Amino acid sequence: MHRARRITALPVLFCLMSTALASSARADAVFFKNGDRLTGQIVRLEGGRLTLKSAVAGNVTVNLSDLESFKSDQPLDVRLQDGSAVRATVSDAPGGEVTVAPGTPGARTVPVAGVKAINPKDGWSGSAQAGLLVTRGNSNTDNANVEINVEKRRLNDRFTAGASYLFGRQRDPSTGAWATTADNWNARAKYDYFFSPHLYAYGNVKVEKDNIANLDLRLTPGVGVGYQIVERPDLKASAEAGLTYVYEKFSAPISASDTEFREHNEYLSGRLAYKIEKKFGERVTLFQNTEFLPSFRDLNDYLINADGGMRVGITDRLFVEYKLTLTYDAVPAPGASNTDLRHVLSVGWQF
Repeated sequence: MHRARRITALPVLFCLMSTALASSARADAVFFKNGDRLTGQIVRLEGGRLTLKSAVAGNVTVNLSDLESFKSDQPLDVRLQDGSAVRATVSDAPGGEVTVAPGTPGARTVPVAGVKAINPKDGWSGSAQAGLLVTRGNSNTDNANVEINVEKRRLNDRFTAGASYLFGRQRDPSTGAWATTADNWNARAKYDYFFSPHLYAYGNVKVEKDNIANLDLRLTPGVGVGYQIVERPDLKASAEAGLTYVYEKFSAPISASDTEFREHNEYLSGRLAYKIEKKFGERVTLFQNTEFLPSFRDLNDYLINADGGMRVGITDRLFVEYKLTLTYDAVPAPGASNTDLRHVLSVGWQF
């Protein structure tokens, strides 16, 4: 009986060993220019960085510029720099190249740098965040803010949208009356179409209202071109130039002694903007954005929108963010100041 069990177990053991050997043979591999090699499963290539899932080291991310070649026996969603896309296997080729869909009529051998993305994230990503500060005692204040941002990045285009609201009030200790110190919101959307990995055209629109600044409405739709200087998981930078139509409606009445201001203001302006985001390690991200809208009708009439800050990850999705925002309106609503400077602290969730 014991011998029969041993004989019966041999085929099972042989099958397990064959499966293990076959799995090992099918492992993806990346080959470095310095001669090193890593095996595992290619997960994704985006922004010039390739992620390989290794059974020993877990997820390992390497720069595409450091690779001599790579291969995969599993079908991958491969996007090339020339805009073509195919789902196929990849084999390594000499001279710093790879062959996409080897052994098929559509096989193509391209430089490693000619592969723009593998298994890119075509779905939505973004974040939602909120902050609340309440004080009681020597001072009585209530401050709250909420913000949401979403993005969908595909091979040839990108859609971003967002909205935010900020409210604050303070109680006068002598009278007990509450006075609103902040009450503003904005909503924005933008579409980018990429003609090349760097050059793109955009269309955007922003709507905003600020009751403290006597701004009943500001509408700023625009079009232009942009240049994606770099787009990597750890660094993103872009610059844009275009045209924007600015329409402003003020809630404050015009004083009889001041004929310069009107109940509304509208003009065609230029637009210069840049955006920088730098990630340090896995948790810390610094960012800075600036937009300049100079009027073509009057060079003394312009808008500046800017923000900068730091985001610190608590977990893979939970984060804390501090942001300093600046809005400068050279010709504000009657009775309003040119400058609005805000410090915003919030807790958020990435998705």
